[in-house]
Parts: sequence; C-alpha cells; structure tokens
Amino acid sequence: SAILMIEGYCNFLPEEKLLQAVEVGQDAVRAICNEVEALVRKCGKPKMLDAIKLPPPELYRHIEEIAGDELVKVLQIKNKIPRRKAISSLEEKVLTILTEKGY
Repeated sequence: SAILMIEGYCNFLPEEKLLQAVEVGQDAVRAICNEVEALVRKCGKPKMLDAIKLPPPELYRHIEEIAGDELVKVLQIKNKIPRRKAISSLEEKVLTILTEKGY
C-alpha cells in the first residue's frame, strides 16, 4: 500500500512524470499481489506456524552476555569488509562458547 524506496537516476524527467510512472508501477504491483493472494487462497497450503521452534529465552541472554558489548563496537565499523570479518569472528566466538556450554 506504500512505496518503501525508489532507486534510480532520472533527473531528466519532470517530477510530475516520475510520479505518474511510480503510480502506474504501484498499480501493476498491487494487481500482481492481489492475484498471488487469490492463488494462495485457492491452492495454497495452510501455514505451519506450530512447526516454528524458537530458541529458549535463556539462550538470548547468554548470547547477549557473550557478544553484547563487542557487537555494539563491531556494528560501528564503517567499512563493509572489515565489519563483515569482525561479525564473522564474533559469531565464531559465540558459537564456540555456546557449544562448550552444551547448546
């Protein structure tokens, strides 16, 4: 029902034309979504929400104890590649500790 983001280079179009194009696109996407929903109602299987198993709540606390402060620092790394490496390293650390604790 709303447009989240528009990416592109179109400063050669007047704003009014661009808005018209976005509206046409939004109408087309809405029609596609309506058809997908109709198909799901007709042929889809019921969602198996009971099959979703969440980790125990104490696991979240353990992860926060292990990684909380360090994760805040890691997420502040501006460059993508060093940040990814730091996150990967932290993930390995958390998995090692949790495995040792029997999770």
